[in-house]
Amino acid sequence: MPLTNRRMSQYSIETVSLKYQSILLMLNSGGHTIDFEGILTQRQSEDKLLIVPEELGAQVPPRVEFEVHTTQNKVKKLKTIKMAKLPTKTQFILELSENSDYRELLASIEDLERNELKKAKARLLKIIGNSKEGINEAQTKIEQKQSSVICIQAFYYLSKVQQSEGLIEEAVATQNMILQNFDIADLHIKGQLMLSLGNLYRILLKFQDAADKFYQALILYERLNWKVQQADCLLQLGIVYALINDYESAKLITYEALEIYRDNIIENNIKVGKAYYALGKIFYYSKAFEVATEYLLKSLKIHTDFYQNDYDFNFVQIYNLLGIVYQVQHQLEIAIDYYTLAVRCYRGTFDAQLGQILNNIGVAYLGLKKNELASDFFNNADQVYSIYFEQTNKLRKRVQLNLESVKL
Repeated sequence: MPLTNRRMSQYSIETVSLKYQSILLMLNSGGHTIDFEGILTQRQSEDKLLIVPEELGAQVPPRVEFEVHTTQNKVKKLKTIKMAKLPTKTQFILELSENSDYRELLASIEDLERNELKKAKARLLKIIGNSKEGINEAQTKIEQKQSSVICIQAFYYLSKVQQSEGLIEEAVATQNMILQNFDIADLHIKGQLMLSLGNLYRILLKFQDAADKFYQALILYERLNWKVQQADCLLQLGIVYALINDYESAKLITYEALEIYRDNIIENNIKVGKAYYALGKIFYYSKAFEVATEYLLKSLKIHTDFYQNDYDFNFVQIYNLLGIVYQVQHQLEIAIDYYTLAVRCYRGTFDAQLGQILNNIGVAYLGLKKNELASDFFNNADQVYSIYFEQTNKLRKRVQLNLESVKL
């Protein structure tokens, strides 16, 4: 795959990042919308601040078994030990399933899947404390390994809670701590951590760091010869290329990922749906709105078939982007319909990205000259943000700017 071997350094990624940071300061009346990773870009057809949340949602990874080699050590680094004469992996997993902290960990994952962030966080912090004690007090190597497995998973899911709370820097620090303090033997787990870190760096507009993590993950999966996971890495790299405005490379990489999925899994698999969603993003970025809509609707169809409903939390991103695509084409009623579907997916729960969707509904009503409704949604958005962000946060400032425009 010659395309995947190209280094991102040939593009001026850091310069592009600086360019976007300067754009972030331009909160004038030129018409802006906030794209998926919080990037502010000019849109010729808009007159208010739209927010496309995308990456701030609780993205719960699949439940995978962690294989780590660690030992008790008073220094921060937990060094590798030889795992000689240990029970079989099946026996290890069976014994782990009987551990009370591990059962609590599974319960915390279910809390996160239900978007019950405070409950999940409380459980995870308690599990981390218990597992640290378990590592220090372990009498055998197998006990050390079990405590380490639980500790790593708890830290990982804690980072997902932090991400959902909008605490991206904290989530990055947590995941980097895992890589620095534990020697993870399983290449798949390392690959998943690299992908997750790449996504977090992308949110922070650190495109070079994001690309580096995605490439590291790609190399790990090439070593394993796992085609589907290689496609996962390519999908993320495609978005990075799109964010630096290299749309042709972005499309080629994403089409390559799509072909790998089609060659290795069934056509209507959820990963194919995610590839269609990524293509919808890329064509939205390049302002090819009709093509973007086509791919997003394909993604929506696969998600509906997969989840057997149209209100699962995984639909939030699709509905919200469809709303944005219709809104930039001045089809505001349709945009509001899709935003409302996105809100419905929360089913009484909320997180930071709900504030962004509520803001978008307010902008749409403002375009329809329904100022009272617009003001209500802006206030609701600010109320959600107040739980997660300080007054100085740029997302809160944008909502407050929209509120001020209603009063004018």
